[in-house]
Amino acid sequence: MLRDLLESVFRFAGFDVIASETIADAIPRIAARRPDAIVTELFSPTYVEPEWAALDRLRVAAKSVPIVILTTNTRVRPHDARAHGCAAIVTKPFEVDHLIGRVRKVLNGVKTPSQAIAAG
Repeated sequence: MLRDLLESVFRFAGFDVIASETIADAIPRIAARRPDAIVTELFSPTYVEPEWAALDRLRVAAKSVPIVILTTNTRVRPHDARAHGCAAIVTKPFEVDHLIGRVRKVLNGVKTPSQAIAAG
């Protein structure tokens, strides 16, 4: 599963990871332990609700926490993603180093942030 891969990759890169199966599962975890960044999948075949609406709920819960979305949908436009609170888009398939680099860039170069959430 992608979530398991993300958890391993981010832990290996020095991040403290809080993994969640879905955006709905991530929201209470965000409230309990404010992360430095959130990485989530958009347009996943397993979602049963409109993804933008779920992403909007995540953004409200996350407040100012930067959100990085992973997607296979190459039609996701950056300005649409920003309108829903996303700081960056990474298109799948992706190189692990590229994903880590995007998250670090969103965090302004912080090398070992205290937390990250992979929801998805």
